[in-house]
Amino acid sequence: MAINLLAAADGDAPGAAVLQTTVQAPGGSRLRVEALDAHIVRVWLKPAGEFTRQPSLALEATPATRIPLTIAENDGTVAVGTVAVGTGAVGTGAMTVRIDRQTLRF
Repeated sequence: MAINLLAAADGDAPGAAVLQTTVQAPGGSRLRVEALDAHIVRVWLKPAGEFTRQPSLALEATPATRIPLTIAENDGTVAVGTVAVGTGAVGTGAMTVRIDRQTLRF
């Protein structure tokens, strides 16, 4: 069964910098990763349905700022990393999240 890596925008590919990425498991569950800061990532798991933000009681507004991510695939995992702000260099960020494509374990 094929494992899909869904980037935030059409035409994005592994190695490209994106603002969020979604990894889909064989059973249809999806895991979305986005970075609010080079050291803070938000990870969402959805067994089904759309990724929609519900109103928060803790925050007046959802943070609009996102840090670009890099994506690399190998050996059954997807590595999602933050891009260092201001350097323009890919792969020099502060954090990498590795996601198993079969289980969505990170």
